[in-house]
Amino acid sequence: MSRSLKPGNPGKPKGARNRTTRMLEALLGKSAEDIASAVIEAARRGDMTAARIVLDRVLPAKKDRAVEFALPQITGADSLLRAGEAVLAAVAAGMITPLEAEAMMTLLERHRRFVETADHEVRIAGLEQQTAMRE
Repeated sequence: MSRSLKPGNPGKPKGARNRTTRMLEALLGKSAEDIASAVIEAARRGDMTAARIVLDRVLPAKKDRAVEFALPQITGADSLLRAGEAVLAAVAAGMITPLEAEAMMTLLERHRRFVETADHEVRIAGLEQQTAMRE
């Protein structure tokens, strides 16, 4: 019996439905359409709770937005510092929220790590080359 094992927990198969969702669908059955129509009609008559229910389904609130402000090109440590200062200035000017600034700072930190890793690779390769030339 040969089975290929995948590392980690593969989770639920794609398209699998939650048990509670399946129970609710079975409970509602064919009346789900009637209920949806009634909620839509209530929203049309001005019921704000019904309108919110409909809009939350049709146009869910965005969890993220694009932020626009001047960010200097990042070429090294000094430009990372300027980029961080630009993020703080954007918060101070009310262009972005503190939460958006935190997300931007996280991106800058990750970028800094990429740059640092690349720099270490170059330095190690140079040291290895110098060591090989001495031998």
